[in-house]
Amino acid sequence: MSRFTQYLDIAGRPSRSDSSPLIVAAAVAFPTDAVATVNAAYTPPDAKWSSATDADVRQQVGFLLSTCTAAVVFRVAKTPPAWAEFWTKADQYHAAAASIERRAVGFLKAGTLLRYWLFGEASARVMGDCVRLTGRPLVLTEYGLGSVESTVVCDSDIQGDENVAVFTWLFEQVNERPQPLLASAGIQHHVRECRLATEQAEPLLYLADYLAGLFQVDRPSVAGLATQVRESPKVAVVDYHFDVAYDSIFGSTGVGQQLWPDT
Repeated sequence: MSRFTQYLDIAGRPSRSDSSPLIVAAAVAFPTDAVATVNAAYTPPDAKWSSATDADVRQQVGFLLSTCTAAVVFRVAKTPPAWAEFWTKADQYHAAAASIERRAVGFLKAGTLLRYWLFGEASARVMGDCVRLTGRPLVLTEYGLGSVESTVVCDSDIQGDENVAVFTWLFEQVNERPQPLLASAGIQHHVRECRLATEQAEPLLYLADYLAGLFQVDRPSVAGLATQVRESPKVAVVDYHFDVAYDSIFGSTGVGQQLWPDT
């Protein structure tokens, strides 16, 4: 079995009013049995990306490139009108659901759902790149599929017990649902654990924080470093124009049929 531990963070705010044109999720993965060794060799920075010096950035990115198995930058442009429409329809859906439930339903709000989506995309992509770069696992399941196991550690951007419970449940569904695309590539994926943590508890989250920040903020003094990262065979930088329709997520539900009867 191939076992990897992923560290994920998001740069930028999933907000309707935020003026930044980009929101970025980054994932950095290591072999699970190497995490203790990597942690022992790692010197965390004194500050997060938003307060980092250029020297901090060079040190963190250099360590990342020299030690990780794979890394992914999922860079999303807040494309109009899709970005604004997602927020507008989220407000409509949440208002209808909150009226039925007679309480706020935080996991239906746009900002929370976007965090779920960003973490999910970056996690799935870095798992795939780990397999691409290390080869098909030699340990096979009873069906002859190469077995891949992920431990997923995300920065604590998601707040509230119910929102966290839904988030971890979504990752648990990887183990519960069929995986036809992975099976066609000869792979079976199992999420051993998904949890939220701070950098103080999981220092390697700083690496994801710095990687996401490097591609979210235009910082000319380290532009050459971003080019170096793009050229690394370990790193995939994915530029994505936001096109997710909110009603495609919930349109088939009862409330969804009331709001969008044609879906």
